[in-house]
Parts: sequence; C-alpha cells; structure tokens
Amino acid sequence: MESLNNLPNTSDSDQGHHPEQVLAKMSQDLQQLQQSLVVQLSQDVSRLQTEKSKLMNDIDALQSQRQDLTTHQETTLSQQQIAQQQIWASQMAQAIADHLQTLMVHRLGEMHQEPDRSEPAPTLADRPTAPVGQDDATYRVLNSLDASLNQTLTSVKRDLSSYQSSLSQQLNRMQTMQQQGEAILEVLVSRLNQQLQDEVRRSQVRPADQNGYMGSSPSSWSPSPPPEGSVATAYRNGSPAPMAAPAPSPPSQALSSFQLGLIMVLGSTLALSLHNVVVGIIGNESSIFNIWSLGGFISLSSLGNSILVLLIRMLIVVPLMTLIAMVIYPKTWSEIKGFCLSQDYGLMRSVVGSGFFLFLSQVLIYISIAGVGPGVAVTILFMYPIITAPLAWIFFGDRPSWLRVVVMIAIFLGVVLTSWPRLVGTGELSIWGIGTAIISGIAFAFYLIAMQISFRKLHPVPVSVIQFFTIFVLTCLSLILLPLTSPITGFDYGLSLNPQGRAGLLASGFVLGALTLVGYLMNNYGVRYMGAARASIIASSGPVLTALLAFVITPGPRTALATVQIIGVLIVTIGVTAMNFEKMVMQRPKKS
Repeated sequence: MESLNNLPNTSDSDQGHHPEQVLAKMSQDLQQLQQSLVVQLSQDVSRLQTEKSKLMNDIDALQSQRQDLTTHQETTLSQQQIAQQQIWASQMAQAIADHLQTLMVHRLGEMHQEPDRSEPAPTLADRPTAPVGQDDATYRVLNSLDASLNQTLTSVKRDLSSYQSSLSQQLNRMQTMQQQGEAILEVLVSRLNQQLQDEVRRSQVRPADQNGYMGSSPSSWSPSPPPEGSVATAYRNGSPAPMAAPAPSPPSQALSSFQLGLIMVLGSTLALSLHNVVVGIIGNESSIFNIWSLGGFISLSSLGNSILVLLIRMLIVVPLMTLIAMVIYPKTWSEIKGFCLSQDYGLMRSVVGSGFFLFLSQVLIYISIAGVGPGVAVTILFMYPIITAPLAWIFFGDRPSWLRVVVMIAIFLGVVLTSWPRLVGTGELSIWGIGTAIISGIAFAFYLIAMQISFRKLHPVPVSVIQFFTIFVLTCLSLILLPLTSPITGFDYGLSLNPQGRAGLLASGFVLGALTLVGYLMNNYGVRYMGAARASIIASSGPVLTALLAFVITPGPRTALATVQIIGVLIVTIGVTAMNFEKMVMQRPKKS
C-alpha cells in the first residue's frame, strides 16, 4: 500500500491533456481515413471510367459486327434463296420427267395387257385391226404427254417471265440511279470548274485590290483583314482599290516576268509619288529644279479648295476608269444593278462607307501636303497600320503577332520623329497639316476595313466603280452644301478661286488624273508579273521616294527634311516593309 501511495500523482495532468490528444488523434485518423477513401474512390472512378471506355468500345465493336453479320446474312440468304430456287426448279423438272416417264410406261403396259383381258386371241381376220387400236392408245398417250409438257413449259415460261420482269425492273432502277449519279457528278464538276475559274480570276484581281497602294493580297476571298504593312495606292492616287488589269501579253524573252513586274511596280510607285508632288505644286508656288517658278494655283489649306481639286481629278478618272472596268470585267454593270436591287443594306453601307472614308482621307491628305510637304504628309499617312491592326482583330479575328506589335511601335516612333520639327514650329499651318494627315490615316484605315468587308459579297471591280462614283457625288454635294452651311456654322470653308490660276488648276487636274491612271494600270500589270507580296515590298518605298522626288523637283524649305525627319521616314519605310515581308512569309505555308 505504501508503494502504491508513493507513486507520482499524474492523473490530474493526464486528465487535462487527454481529451485534446484524443481529439487530435481522432482528427488525424479521420483525415487519414478520408485521404485513403478519396484515393481509393478516385482509383475506383478511374478504373470504372477505363472499364466504361472499354465497354463502349466493345459495344461499338459488337454493333459493327452485328451490322456486318446482318449484311452478310442478308447477302447469304439472298444467295441461298436463288440457289434454292434453282434446286427446286431442277427437282421439279426431274420430278415431272420421272412422272411422265412412269405415266408413259404405265400406259404402254396397260395397252399391252388390255387386249389379253377383254378379247380372245386374235384371229387372222382381226390382226390387221390391232395396230390401229395400238396407234390410238399411243396417240392418246402422246397427246397427254404433249399436254403435260405444254403445261410444264408454260409454267416455266411464266416463271422466266416473272424473273425477267424483276431483272428488268432492277436494271431500270440501276440505270436511273446511274443517270442520277451522272447528273450529280456533272453538276459537281461544273460547280468545281466555276469555282476554280472564279478563284483564278479573283487571284488575278485581288492582289491589286487588297489595299490601295500596291499592297499584297490574301490568297483567297476569305474575309481576312487587309495587310497592315502595305501602303495603299488608292491613297496616293485618290482612287479605290485598283481593279485587275487585262491579261498582259507574254513577256519578251529579253526580260523575265520578275524583271517586267519590277519595272511596272517601280513605274507605278514613281507615278503615284509624282502625283503627291504635283499636289504640293498646286497648293504652293514652287521652284522647279531651281530653274523656274510654278504652282500656287489654289490654296489647299482650306477644305473647299481641296474638295475642288479632288473633283477636277474625278472628272478625268471616273469616266476613264468606268471604261476600263467594262474591259476588265464585263459583268460590272450587271453586278452593280444587282447590288442596287438586292436591298442588302449591310453591303450597301460597307461599299458606300468605304467610298466616304476614301473621300475624307483624300481631302485631308491634300490639305496636309500643302501644309507640311509631300514627304512628311505621306509618311504620316503610313501610320494607318496602327489603326487597321486592332480593327482587323475586332472585325476579322486576326490577332496581331508580336512582330507586328513591335513594327507598329516602330512606325509610331517614325511618325513622331518625322512630324516633330513641324510640331515645334510656330506656324499654325504645320500643326494643321500634321493633324489632317493623322485624321487622313485614320480615315484610310476605316476605308480598308470597309472595303475588305465589301469584297465578301461583291467583286472588286464593281466595288471600285461604286467607290469612284461615291467620291464624285460627295465632292459635288460638298461644294454645293458647304457654302450654304457656312453662315450657320460660322466656319469659312475657303472655297475661293484665283482667276489667274484657273488654267493651271485645270491642267494640273488633268495631270493628276493621268498619273492616277498610269500608276493604277502599271501596278496591276506589275502585280500580274511578279506577284502581290513582292510588289507590296517594293511599293513600301513610297515615303522615301515621295520625299526624294519632292526635294529634287521642288527644292525648298517645305520639302527639305531635317536629319531627325529622314530617320523617321526610314523607320516608317522599314516598318511597312517588315509587315509586308511578314505577310509574304505567312502566306507561303498556306499556299503550300
């Protein structure tokens, strides 16, 4: 008892910690149990899913075997039925022959036994008459045999006729199915041929229609966005996307197709760059090669005068381009008529909207050229890929790549460097010219998107004609309505003519129209010879060539560029070329 009493009293401490330890241990055991159950259940679920997939595969295999067996059984049964019918026919014929033979033998036996039973032995007088009775009996047997054979042959003939009618019906059915298959194949071949012809025609048309500045075209008429890297010819010639030229004659052996295309695209770029230089001469008096002074026929710093110059040019371009469209695509007017009567308001909005944005872009770029010079204005115009890239992502799902994003940033930097000396200048005209160039580039980006949407349902040639006509109508309406709204808005649209410069203005309008047509046609022939991707890369030299021609032809403070501006022009040109090169590289796997 003393030993028991001398033990340490730890019951109180154990009672204080025992419930918590038990609870913790129970919690740990429950967690372990839960984890083990979860693991087992997950393993069971995985195993059940595996077995389910195996069972599904087995069911599919059994169903396919059942179908095969059913088909095989039907085929076997049909073959067995035919074989059984043939066996029955042969057995029936054998049975009929045996029956006839037995009947004949029986009748002949009766014929021989009948005289012995009914009559006494024939006398000498009766012997001549015996053959006659035998002949009668023989005739009766033969007649019965003949009747039986006739009935059998009739039955066989009836069966053969039924078989023949059934076979003829099946053959007629097979012939009908063959005719239907031939008709379906004929329709399918004609549709494929038509689609191939359309694809060939569109591949010839689309390279010049993708954008307005000799840009690359997509490989098909899919609603892909216009390539951001190619500068639009339409912007430099003030026309919608150019239409495909007629099939060119085979190139001479002295020059390859690539060389001819290179000459054509360079000539087109040169003509369209001269177009911008002529616009600068119209708006500002310039020294041509430092020899004589020319220009300043009308002030292009105002909206009304810019619209007037565009109207004079449209008076030359619209009629001639309408005739060219009829030669290139004979169905132009029929499709335009269908377009007007289709009541497809979405298509009408996209086509007419593209013409409106191009009109707005042209009017503003004229103001910009007169304000900051052709080189700076065209370089700022090339900022439109910064706008088309997000628009293409929104409308067509064409997500810009990282290279395109970097190039867009580079183009923006080049535009800033090009316009920076003009921005820090004190003249309001420079700031106004840079602002109009930026708005012009934005309007031109919307024009490209609207034009690409229009190409989904309408051929590019009718779209171009409608865009030309839209620009012509808008110029006429603007010149009529803007002076009437001037007292209401209080804004002077500046529609004023210099009486001494009217002849020069008209002559310059003719020159602008001629340069537009020359650049347009040479661009189409060049794209035909060397391809749209290569042509777009060459056409990317537009800003550099425009700035160079403006400085050489009309040297002066307005066309001279500072070092930072030259760097900006080069950056923009390289960026646009990089975008075109990316498009060419991306199109190669699609074509292959």
